Amino acid sequence: MRLTLFILLIIILSFSACTSEDTSASKGIYDVEAGDPEMLATMRKARATLPHFLAAVQQHDSASSNFAVKLPYADGDEMEYIWLGKPAFESGKWYGTVDNTPEYTHEVKEGERVAFDTAKVADWNYTKSGELIGGYSIRLLRNRMKPEERAKFDKSISWIIKQKAATESSVAAFCFSGSLLLRWDANSK
Repeated sequence: MRLTLFILLIIILSFSACTSEDTSASKGIYDVEAGDPEMLATMRKARATLPHFLAAVQQHDSASSNFAVKLPYADGDEMEYIWLGKPAFESGKWYGTVDNTPEYTHEVKEGERVAFDTAKVADWNYTKSGELIGGYSIRLLRNRMKPEERAKFDKSISWIIKQKAATESSVAAFCFSGSLLLRWDANSK
């Protein structure tokens, strides 16, 4: 069975505008096999290090900002992964704000504040003193970009991506069949 997941890698900070080309790369869309051990490992790594993120959100450290989590939303048999910004813990639940216009799912819409289950988080990120913390799927996609594309991407962001994330841990990959469509949207907020 072929399973397609849509992972929106919306960078929470400022992006420069995309070119008018209508190619997958210009839109920030990358097709990756769902059984790809590196991508699956990034999701596992994000889940394994999620307590670090949740603690950082609640610390209210002035050097940390742009907190976001990535969660799946259904579109028929497929999933679209969307970044939720401004996560907050209120009345025993976690909430976040949809940071982009969903391409496929109708479960949520841009700007909507929604509750989320931490067990479903596929990635998380924030910046601390100008450095990306977490953002494992962002790092993987960036590492897979062609040098020219990576240089353009790096110019479009306002923070530093170090080679190894400060919260990295060893995580075994798990596999499933199908394909995985990964996306970062340079036109988003």
